Amino acid sequence: MYYIDTRNKGGDIINTYELEIINLLLSQDTVHYSDIGEKINRSKKTIAKYLDHIEGEVLKYGVKLNRKRNVGIYFTGNTKDLALAIQDGELAEVSEDREERIVSIFSTLLMCKKPILIQELADSLYISRSTLENDLVDIKKRLNDSGATLQNTHQGIYIEATEKDKRKLLSQLLEMYWGKSNFRATTKKNTTIDHSILQSLSRLFDSKTVQKVLESLSLFQEKANLKLDDYEYQSLTVHLVIAIERLRKGEPLLGKDLDISQDAIKASTKLLVTILEDSFCIKLPEDEQKYINIHILAAETDNKNVSDGVQVVNLETKDDLDDFLRQSLTDYDEVLINNLLLHLIPAIKRFSLGLNIYNPYTAETKKFFSLAYNMAVDLSIELKKTYKVNIDESEIAFIALHIQAYLERKETKKVEAVIVCSTGLGTARLLEQRVKKNFSDRLKITRVVSLQEIKAQSISEELVISTVNMQYEKVPVIKVSPFLDDFSANAIDNKVDELIDNHEHANAFMNLIEEDLITFDDKVKTKEEVIHEIGNQLVENDYGEIGIGAAAVNREKVASTKIGFVATPHAPVNYVKKPCISLYINPEGVTWDHGKVKLIFFLAMNESIKPDIQLIYQHFNDILENNKRLKKILHLKNKDEITSLLRGN
Repeated sequence: MYYIDTRNKGGDIINTYELEIINLLLSQDTVHYSDIGEKINRSKKTIAKYLDHIEGEVLKYGVKLNRKRNVGIYFTGNTKDLALAIQDGELAEVSEDREERIVSIFSTLLMCKKPILIQELADSLYISRSTLENDLVDIKKRLNDSGATLQNTHQGIYIEATEKDKRKLLSQLLEMYWGKSNFRATTKKNTTIDHSILQSLSRLFDSKTVQKVLESLSLFQEKANLKLDDYEYQSLTVHLVIAIERLRKGEPLLGKDLDISQDAIKASTKLLVTILEDSFCIKLPEDEQKYINIHILAAETDNKNVSDGVQVVNLETKDDLDDFLRQSLTDYDEVLINNLLLHLIPAIKRFSLGLNIYNPYTAETKKFFSLAYNMAVDLSIELKKTYKVNIDESEIAFIALHIQAYLERKETKKVEAVIVCSTGLGTARLLEQRVKKNFSDRLKITRVVSLQEIKAQSISEELVISTVNMQYEKVPVIKVSPFLDDFSANAIDNKVDELIDNHEHANAFMNLIEEDLITFDDKVKTKEEVIHEIGNQLVENDYGEIGIGAAAVNREKVASTKIGFVATPHAPVNYVKKPCISLYINPEGVTWDHGKVKLIFFLAMNESIKPDIQLIYQHFNDILENNKRLKKILHLKNKDEITSLLRGN
C-alpha cells in the first residue's frame, strides 16, 4: 500500500469509516451492505475494500469477519478484546479529512523512488480515481515556486525534484502535522514528548525511527549542555527523521544539493552525529553532517559560541538589533522590544541559513490581527534591507503575534466619571467602591463630590453618576441608587458602552472610504493588473504618488494579504498623498497566488491617520471577520448600500 498510516501500539491500521463499520457490527448481530452504506455513505465497492481490510485486522483479536450471501455480515468469536481496543483508543484512526489525505498523497509521491499508477494509488487510499485526480490538481498548485513538478507518464505519476527540494517539501508536511499539536511538556528531570507528536510523525514515517530520533536528541541536549528552543527542536527533529529515512532508501544529500558555505563541522554536531550513528547503526555521509551542522549553527543563540570564525549573519551585538528595532518601530514598549530581541536573535540566524519554521496560525494571524500583521510586514522589509535575509509569511506571522500582544497591552481609554452624592461621605465611598468593582476596566472615577460642590465647579468628566436628580446640558447624567442595584448598574453599563464606542471605530474607518474609489468589475484579471489599476486610480484622484501600484505589488510579494476570498494590499507610506481605502468588487474573481479573491480593500495610509490607526483596524477587523457581510457586498451594486453595510448598519 502507498497510503500513509497511523499505527497503534500493536501496529494496526484502521481508518475512520472502518472503525464505524466495526462499531456497527459489534452493536448488531448481522448487518447488510445497505446498512453500512446508510451509515458511512460509501459505495458497495468501497465498502467491500473496507471489509477486506477489517477482516485481517480483527483476526489479531481472535475475531472472524463473516460475509454470507442471503445471510449478511457478522462477527464470530469473542469480541471482548476488540471492543476494549476500540474503547481504549488502541485502534487508531486515519482521518479521511481531505487535507490529511492530500498530505498523505504528497508524502507518498515524495518518498517513492519510482512512478506510481494513479489507479493503484487511488485503490490504496480507498478513493475513486476522479477524487485522486482532483487532489493531484491541488498538489500541483502547492508545488508552484517550490522547484518541484508533478510528472505524469505512462509508467505513473511522480514528483520531479532535487533531493534538497524533496526534503524541504517533506519538512513542510511534517511541520504541518506537528504545528497544531501540543509541542512538548517539560518535567523536572527531562523533556518528554507528547504522544500526539509521535502519532503525527508516524503518519509519515516509521514510528521506531521517530522514537529513536527523539531519544537521540534528548541525549544530545544532555551531553552537549545545549538547550534547543521549540523552533530549533522541531526543525532539527524533522530534518533528522527525513535524512535517516532517505538514507535508508539510498537517497543521500549530495554536496551540489546543499548550496551552502563549507563551514567547519562543529564539535557539537560531531557529537550528535556519533549518537545517531550508534543508535541507527548507520554511517552519515559528510554532506549529511554539513546539513546537520546548519541546524546546530542556527541553534547557537550567543555569537561567542559560533566558533571557527563562522559568521552566520551580520549581527554583532544584541545592542545593534535593539537600536534597529527602536528605529524601525514607530510604536512600542520595553516588553515588545525585549520579546522581539529574544525571538529575532536566533531567528535571524535561521533566516540567513535558509531555515524557516512553519507557522500553523499564519492565516488566522492575517485575518484577526491585520494591523499587527502589516506592522510585521513593514518590519520584515527593514530586516531584509539591513540583515540581507529573506523572511517568509510564517515567520512574519510569528513577529505579528509579538506586536499584537503589545497592542493589547496598551491601556484602552477609560470613560472619566464624577460621582455626586448628597447622603454623606460613607454612602458616597460605598457607591464609589461598587462602581469601581463593576466597571474598573472601562470607567475611571476622578472625584466624589456633593451636590453643592458640583454646582460651584465645572464638569470636565464625560459622565456624571449621581444619587440625586440633576441635569447638565453638556454631560450625560445617570441617576443611581446609593447601593448600586442591578437597574442602576445596567444604566451605567449601557451609557459607558455608548460613550466608549460612540461610533469611533466606524467613523475612523468610514472617513477613509470614498464612493469614487469603489469599483465594480466582472472580468477575470490577475493580481498585478488589478493592483496597478487601483494605483492608477489613486494617482489620477491625487491620493497617491506615481508608482504606488508597483510599490504595492512589490509589497505583496513579501507577504500575501489574501484572506479567503478577500485581499488587503497596502501601499507604502511614502507613496500616499491623502489616506484612503479603495474597494474593488469582482464576483468573477481575481487570480491571487494559488486561488482567487473577489473583494479587494486597497489600504493607502500615511502618518496623518496615526492617532486613529487602531480604531480603523478594529472596525476593519470586524468587517473581515464577518463573512456574511462580505458575501452580501459581492451582490450589491449601489454604493450607498455598500457604505452603509461597511459602517455596520
